[in-house]
Amino acid sequence: CTPPVSLVKKDLCGVIFHGELPPSFWSDHIWPLPSVGLQYVNPEIDCNWVKIDNFSRSYQAVRYLKGLGHSRIGFLSNESELLMPRERFEGYLKAMAMYGLKVEQEWCITWQRSRCNGILLSERGDVDYWPYMQKAFDGTKPHPTALICLDDFRANFASAALAKHGFRVPEDVSILGARNDLRIFPLSFTGFNDRLDEICSEAVRILLAEVNGQGGVKGQTISLRPNFIPGRTAVSPASS
Repeated sequence: CTPPVSLVKKDLCGVIFHGELPPSFWSDHIWPLPSVGLQYVNPEIDCNWVKIDNFSRSYQAVRYLKGLGHSRIGFLSNESELLMPRERFEGYLKAMAMYGLKVEQEWCITWQRSRCNGILLSERGDVDYWPYMQKAFDGTKPHPTALICLDDFRANFASAALAKHGFRVPEDVSILGARNDLRIFPLSFTGFNDRLDEICSEAVRILLAEVNGQGGVKGQTISLRPNFIPGRTAVSPASS
């Protein structure tokens, strides 16, 4: 990864970065500049962090669906190797255990989409999730009555795959999604506002305080709980 010229020359007073950054890049090109990382906390990078509370997100999702009467709840993500989806999947497993709900292996619909030269390939509008979902909905066992999806983007492809194979959303399968910023795109599914605008604002506040010599706590990680927003894609199951 080639850093920008301004970073090489240290012609900056501070840096806010987002994504899974290699610790060597941070130590070679960012340190000792003040810096704040977003979302993908790495204990090898000694800076302040601001992120969404991924456990709270999964816990809220399971709690809401259980409250509707669901017990067969699955999880879907096509970025199983990245930190944020991993945390949400682990949160789903913990929340299911806390509520005493069984998790079948087939309900854990996780895979890693392809990369090219280390970069995740974009997904086209005709991408088919069914090969990954089929194991949970092939009729050999009771299928999940609800799916917690990584976000609205994945929820949309999951809904399309279900509809193509005769499953109705939400009558047969309730689906939860999420958006980073509801001011730009409305929430298409029942789910979460992941408050990215507030995460970025908090990162700016922390960075400016450090740049301006106003002190503050070093080595902090601030987690914001996502806001749950009821919608039309989650209802009580037809049968338990």
